[in-house]
Amino acid sequence: MDFVAALGERIESRFRRENYDYRVFGRIASQALREADIVAHVSDAELLARVALDPHPLPGEAEFSDFAQTLYRGRYFFIEVLHWLSATTAIHQHSFSGAFCVLEGASLHTRFRYTPTRVINAQLALGELGWQSSVYCPRGTVVEIEAGETFIHSLYHLVEPSVTFLVRTWQEEEHTPQYTYLPGGIRIPARPLDGPKRVSLRALRILSHVDGARFEQIALDLAREASLDTIGPLIDAVATSAPDRRDALLAEIAATAHARDAAFFDALLGARKTQYRHNRLSDIRKRMTDPHARLMVAVLMNAPNRQAAIDCIRSALPGEDAVEFFVRQVRALCLPEPLLGFSCHESSWPMVEAVLRKQSLEQTIKTMKRTLGAREAARQADVIARNYHRASAYEVLQPLVV
Repeated sequence: MDFVAALGERIESRFRRENYDYRVFGRIASQALREADIVAHVSDAELLARVALDPHPLPGEAEFSDFAQTLYRGRYFFIEVLHWLSATTAIHQHSFSGAFCVLEGASLHTRFRYTPTRVINAQLALGELGWQSSVYCPRGTVVEIEAGETFIHSLYHLVEPSVTFLVRTWQEEEHTPQYTYLPGGIRIPARPLDGPKRVSLRALRILSHVDGARFEQIALDLAREASLDTIGPLIDAVATSAPDRRDALLAEIAATAHARDAAFFDALLGARKTQYRHNRLSDIRKRMTDPHARLMVAVLMNAPNRQAAIDCIRSALPGEDAVEFFVRQVRALCLPEPLLGFSCHESSWPMVEAVLRKQSLEQTIKTMKRTLGAREAARQADVIARNYHRASAYEVLQPLVV
């Protein structure tokens, strides 16, 4: 495409004037993308049609996305388009600099900071992972990418497919490996296991169908002796295998790992618990077509607290009353089908609504007196209090409550 070639040459010229200093490439790329007005000149449908007709374009370079098209190759950088069918990316940083533009769709972009507190080995560290911001990115938004841990982020794609136009350097060795961050502060490489470890676990999965006894013995040996970065993938391998004693074996592996390093295993357990909740929400999101419902799920997955959740809604829907949005969307996710995973009925919904509105129990009882009448509210006081405290404790609603 002539437009992309001209864009690449313009970026190349500016980068050359800066003596190919990678530290300024993100600024150069983001400025060029804003000036170029990408969404007015690049059509995702046209790009896909070209590949469908000619399946021999420049090969994709992306380590992620569902489909990548390389549009331009320079000596120090390249331009590609990433197509996303999945809803969210993991929390990660990059070993390259550059910038991206939302070509199609919309995303919730969340930034994090990370402070390592214990480096276990080159593949594994524990630390503090903190939320910084979540910003709604509509079509045309340009975001600068800095290599390394100054730019840790995730993207939750609100529309499928979403398409990203990316300008990036080739890999910058001083910022390798590229890391992924798990909830609870575990840092691992984006490719968590090296070749021999991956091969070992692949063989172990097959062995579970061939010789269950040897499979169990080797799994326990690995739990006792392998490097700690193997424990998480080992648990996954056992969980997806088919021995008769799978649950008992998982319990033994957990006990062994905890005895080896309690701090690491507790962090891993917390990360798995959060990931399980996110997977549930992702499954819910796949069933939705309403953009506001998808935004609500994105907020539940990304916002760490109520103020952050409110800021997300204000970013995405200027002028919208965030609390009214929470009430409306959570009700739609609870009734008539309890999609959020907790039982909710018309009779108990007022207590959920009270919690979302940050009403105290005393305020809630007053509201119920107006709704039910003083005598009936007094008769149901214990039930009202129980449902109120239960709603306050629903884990999935914590980002809207705390």
